[in-house]
Amino acid sequence: MKLTYSSFLPRGAGEGDREAVEGASGPPRSLALTFIRFVLVGAANTGVGFGVILALQLGLGAAPHLANAGGYAVGLAFSFTLNRRFVFARGGPARRAAARFGAAALAAFGINQGVLWAADRLLGPGSLAAVAAQALAAASYTVTLFALCRGWVFQRAAELGP
Repeated sequence: MKLTYSSFLPRGAGEGDREAVEGASGPPRSLALTFIRFVLVGAANTGVGFGVILALQLGLGAAPHLANAGGYAVGLAFSFTLNRRFVFARGGPARRAAARFGAAALAAFGINQGVLWAADRLLGPGSLAAVAAQALAAASYTVTLFALCRGWVFQRAAELGP
């Protein structure tokens, strides 16, 4: 069974409802394709953010913590833009979605830190355990941010209801 956004519409939903969920910019995307695009944007975002960090620190001589903050800020803006246009295909005013994206990223980071803390304690010491804990934390961040972006950040006003 192929799941698309329209798979989650109630039976008898009109074409306007379908367009509101799927977007008017093309055929509906499966959940899997949307997630793959999200992961690709995340990988690109990592490269851009890390590149900015290195350029600021090594190229311009910025302090490490300032270079890191600059890289994260550029990465967050890059990620928002690509997720909005490429992954979730949403246009229109960006202010509300940008604020929600920032809140979602903070929430996902909080979950990431909680998973890291718990995994660190459950898996114990050692390099392999540390790598596993970081991998679990990274996965929790990715899944949480994807769910929040799909279900809240990039929803249209008509989909959110009153």
